[in-house]
Amino acid sequence: MTHFFTKENQSVWLMALFYLLLLLTGKISATEMVILYAVETVIIGAFHVLKMFVLTFKKGNSKEEKGMGVFFTFFFIIHYGFFVFLQTSFFFLFLSFADDRITDSFGLQNINTILGLEGIKIGLVFLIITNFLKFWFNFYKSDYYKGLRVELYMFQPYIRIIIQQIVAILPGFFIIFGKSGIAVAIVLIVVRTIIDVAMDKAKNNEHFFNKVLHKFIINLDEEDVEKKEQAVSFLKMIIKE
Repeated sequence: MTHFFTKENQSVWLMALFYLLLLLTGKISATEMVILYAVETVIIGAFHVLKMFVLTFKKGNSKEEKGMGVFFTFFFIIHYGFFVFLQTSFFFLFLSFADDRITDSFGLQNINTILGLEGIKIGLVFLIITNFLKFWFNFYKSDYYKGLRVELYMFQPYIRIIIQQIVAILPGFFIIFGKSGIAVAIVLIVVRTIIDVAMDKAKNNEHFFNKVLHKFIINLDEEDVEKKEQAVSFLKMIIKE
């Protein structure tokens, strides 16, 4: 059991416990839980833009590096924004079948409706606080950002976000169309927690990281040392936060 509950992953378990408490005390509904996971994509993207600006204007950067950083930051905003637009439109479409307050189009009315839900308000406050703490302590205060390149860091959130959306969308269909409610919402929290714990273990356990890397992720020629090192560095950057 000590492999699953460690000092490093305590924030993951606390987040899962917080969501379970909200769910079991009726502060958030099963449908709102799915919406919250979708909204988290926007929060993560907003903090990622902040991080890219920090990388762009960090001390020692030349004028050219700052210009390149601004370009990649705005490119990320457009690209990620389009991704969020498609995701949000999709969520609004299938939420409209279950809730008369939601329409099947992307509009301010839907956004206002969602932001007015009590469970979403509580969850948003929690997400903003936790993401700020991660930004401050893991990214900025630790000086982790000083060793990063903005053009590579731009891709950091995508794999995690894609996994998160798959985890949220599939149970979402059962919750909304199958009326399974709280049971499926709990499964959603459990699956999400398992994935986060596994990623956290890969971040803190070199042996586990290498095992996953070589078995499931990359299949590079043993002699191609440079490409393998680049792949390892990139994957470590993805799971670092």
